[in-house]
Amino acid sequence: MRTISRVVGAALVSGIVATTLASSARAEPIGKQGDISFSADRLMGLYLFDQADSATVLGIGAAPLFAHPYTVPRLSVDGFVIDHLSVGGSLGIWVTDPNHGGSASGVLLAPRVGYAISFSNAFGFWPRGGFTFWSFGGNDEFGLTMEAMFYGSPVEHFAFTFGPVIDIGIAGNGDHDRAHSIGIISGGIMGWI
Repeated sequence: MRTISRVVGAALVSGIVATTLASSARAEPIGKQGDISFSADRLMGLYLFDQADSATVLGIGAAPLFAHPYTVPRLSVDGFVIDHLSVGGSLGIWVTDPNHGGSASGVLLAPRVGYAISFSNAFGFWPRGGFTFWSFGGNDEFGLTMEAMFYGSPVEHFAFTFGPVIDIGIAGNGDHDRAHSIGIISGGIMGWI
């Protein structure tokens, strides 16, 4: 586990240094009124979650193997209604392989609000919070979601996102209700216009 921690830590430090040292002669960072962000969130990461039993899920360079709907990669759109304040959400859709115990499909919807803070044209912090609803194979859940995402922008209008995420199940039905998921580190990509 220490080796994984060192590799993840070294990759994060390298990414932060590379984006911070990137050219400062680029357009304004994300967060101006009218900016619209398109992203793929939770593409990789290290997640701990607790349901009936605890589990650790790791995906480096790829999304974690399906373990729980909270760890599913998702597509997101956020718009900035005033400088720094965003309103948007995420959508996740998945289908399980029928060769491994029957097929099932699921959907995840996660509306959210956020506040983007730029440290420079290449680096910033964008905390977001909202609710998540997922439904999968006859089970569903409503939960609270918080994301403390940093972003590093090596070129104009494109950035890598990384940071911790927390999902707390509030109510649901079925075998998988009231799960808690902590993404120690979660990563994705985004672009904006």
